Amino acid sequence: MGLAPTPQQSKAELAQAVNIAKISTASVGKFQDNLPKEKTPKNTGKRRKFQPLIGDFGSEKQKQLELLKVMDSKKPRLDITKAVNKQMREEDMESRKKNKKDFGKKGQRGKMSGKGKGKAGGKGKGPKGKGRKPQMKQGKR
Repeated sequence: MGLAPTPQQSKAELAQAVNIAKISTASVGKFQDNLPKEKTPKNTGKRRKFQPLIGDFGSEKQKQLELLKVMDSKKPRLDITKAVNKQMREEDMESRKKNKKDFGKKGQRGKMSGKGKGKAGGKGKGPKGKGRKPQMKQGKR
């Protein structure tokens, strides 16, 4: 993070870089010692800016009326990118559900009625081409 280096940095930018470096030198809870004549770092964060309490009430009234108009309107403000993304997500979900439902149908065959081949299949040569085993013949007892 920090600041990107530029050829000429202003005094404020340098102070901000020093503050960031000062904060980031902690190692297992130990911070760097202050240098002589070094100022303590100020909390330089974004400050919230409020409208003044006294002054132009017309602009404040106008802002409040616009806010009420937006809240009261029946038509919602349309965010096109949000709507498009939502539509695309719904289409993806539908296609996923369809694919999930059809999953495994490729290998299924219709059920045969009557005598037919069971799960094991019928005659046929196995992987090594040996065919069927010969039946054992009844011997004399």
